[in-house]
Amino acid sequence: MQARVPPADRAEAEAAISDAVEAQREWGEWNPQRRARVLLRFLQLVEKEKDSLARLLSSEHGKTVADAHGDLARGLDGVEFAAGVPHLLKGEFNDNAGAHQRPQVGVRVVRAADPQLGHPLGELGHPRPTMCRMGASTHQAGAHGSQEQAERLATAVSVLALLADGTRLALLERLGRGEADVSTLTEACGAARPSVSQHLAKLRLAGLVSTRKDGRRVVYRLRHGHLRRLVEEALNVADHQIGALPPHD
Repeated sequence: MQARVPPADRAEAEAAISDAVEAQREWGEWNPQRRARVLLRFLQLVEKEKDSLARLLSSEHGKTVADAHGDLARGLDGVEFAAGVPHLLKGEFNDNAGAHQRPQVGVRVVRAADPQLGHPLGELGHPRPTMCRMGASTHQAGAHGSQEQAERLATAVSVLALLADGTRLALLERLGRGEADVSTLTEACGAARPSVSQHLAKLRLAGLVSTRKDGRRVVYRLRHGHLRRLVEEALNVADHQIGALPPHD
């Protein structure tokens, strides 16, 4: 026998329930991005203490330490997937997108109120946010208004800023050759697994990579070919700079 765990009495159980209810109220006020940061911090802590956690699992469940490390790795895959929830919510209406503000909603034809959100509805019964719109014409030829052009430039700057990191660029280059899980990507870029997990979470929050479940694994892939070609061209420019190759179209 290693230890004894005393049973909780009614008062202790009720206190735990009360604390959980109170914590849920505060958690419910947080936006998805802030919740994701908590999960990323949790991921860091588990990675830091994985050896001691594996020993505890081995001691309490009769597993080998190697098996316990495998259980932790599978659990971390789930945490990494959950940290991408802000990206998974894209395309849906989120009433709590900002910390202290609600999105402004416009109406055109129907002015019925949504009983849950308290917002007016659009012409087809869907909320119509007028803030933070992405230009739908970024792929179309022709003139863009100043607002659309400014938005395109700002978005392009944010994408290029994400690429301005050696680990993230290595991850994107590897994903350009095919989808891969965290273990494969960690080996490919030569960085520590916690660092790889954080970079993947940033890329997923930015909408540059997507994930799918394959059994207990989380598999990553690029969202589109434009990003693959952008990374390839950046590396081609580097080849020209390093090798002093002649310019060409």
